[in-house]
Amino acid sequence: MILRPRRARVDAYTVLYAPFIGPNASITFKDMSANNYAMTAQGSAKLSTAYSKFMLSSLALDGVDDWVSVGAIGNWNFLHNSTAKFTFEMQYKANNFIANAPLFGTSTGSSAYVGTHCALNADRTISLAIVFGTSAQYAVSFTSVGTFPNDTTAFHHIEVDCDMSLANGNVNVYVDGVRLVGTGNKSGSYSNANSQTTLAIGDYGGGTNPVTNAYITDVRISNII
Repeated sequence: MILRPRRARVDAYTVLYAPFIGPNASITFKDMSANNYAMTAQGSAKLSTAYSKFMLSSLALDGVDDWVSVGAIGNWNFLHNSTAKFTFEMQYKANNFIANAPLFGTSTGSSAYVGTHCALNADRTISLAIVFGTSAQYAVSFTSVGTFPNDTTAFHHIEVDCDMSLANGNVNVYVDGVRLVGTGNKSGSYSNANSQTTLAIGDYGGGTNPVTNAYITDVRISNII
């Protein structure tokens, strides 16, 4: 078992930090990183005080049409280009596991476009794909063998790390600090073009698959692992 220590919530490497703090039903979300990226509720995404991990509220996604767009196209190329190196983290309370639930994305979920997408799958594995614009081909395609806890009552910390500079072992997934081993690696192909969409939380990008039914808080993306 490999345990992963956590850094401070905001530091010099933090590109996005969204704690999802605020009053019940608010659609005002704040990026607390130095970038201060605009965050826009889509569908009926909103804050809820029904469940929280740290700050008395969280982002509620209903599994029908809810997601949050962040920043602009061009802000997120470090998630998929030739020098991609990032850590994605969130606190996640599942409401169910009936569908592959997007955690974040910039690609629409299609390998025909450029970008990245990550999901908590219906079988509770976690997958990460980096795509470069060629249908049915992947710069990175990784799926954990270990699984997210079969639990819909509590928040669990998810962390996904990727380092394209490594020949092997370039993706690692952790839940509650424990590494989930997995299969898949990089192909050697990549794109330095802009991602297909801006960053989406709870979707693959552009509102293509907003089926995540969960409460989310403490979302952080860093340009380091």
